[in-house]
Amino acid sequence: MYDLYKVDNESIQKKYEYSIVTDWNGIAKCVIRTKDIFIVPFKSVDERLANIEGERWIFKCTFF
Repeated sequence: MYDLYKVDNESIQKKYEYSIVTDWNGIAKCVIRTKDIFIVPFKSVDERLANIEGERWIFKCTFF
C-alpha cells in the first residue's frame, strides 16, 4: 500500500488526522481518526496485526 501512495504522489495519513469514509456514491458514512501509523514489509505482517486491521483473510490465502 505504501508504494501506491508514492506512485500517486500522495502523502500517507498522519497520526491523529481525520478521514471521511464514503460509500460508492461519495456519500459520507463516518469519520475516523488515525490512531497510529507504522510501515512494515507485507511479509512481516503477522496474524495479530492482520486481525487488528480486520484483514484476517490474508492468512487463509493459499499463496502464503
